[in-house]
Amino acid sequence: MPELTLRERRPEDFPVQWRWEQAEASPEWKRWDAPYFHERDEPSTLTLEAYTEKRLGQPPAQSSRVLALAGECIGQVSRWEEAPAGGGWWELGRVIYDPRYWGGGLGTRALALWTETTFRETEAHVVTTPRDES
Repeated sequence: MPELTLRERRPEDFPVQWRWEQAEASPEWKRWDAPYFHERDEPSTLTLEAYTEKRLGQPPAQSSRVLALAGECIGQVSRWEEAPAGGGWWELGRVIYDPRYWGGGLGTRALALWTETTFRETEAHVVTTPRDES
């Protein structure tokens, strides 16, 4: 099985991220995403070039990583601290964009890697993740 890793984003990831986050109308992964993230159901008018320029102007966030399979971006993981700040409670998320990669244990492996990373990089005492509905 190809190696699954978490890493900072790279410019070569932007076309994949733009496709699944901006260009696709109602991608399948959004059916399983938190409902408060659904600002729009239509594709964005943001071009790949504009998306790339915008992302290049933003430093990589320590609260997220690219999920890479054999080095190629297939999704991302994210985390956010629950209130109160400094309380040690973190919520973890992961998304695999393309349904071709679903159902083979990659999400479980990604969550294990991200949990380990979160405990190593933060003062986390508790980590939680939204319940899988699939």
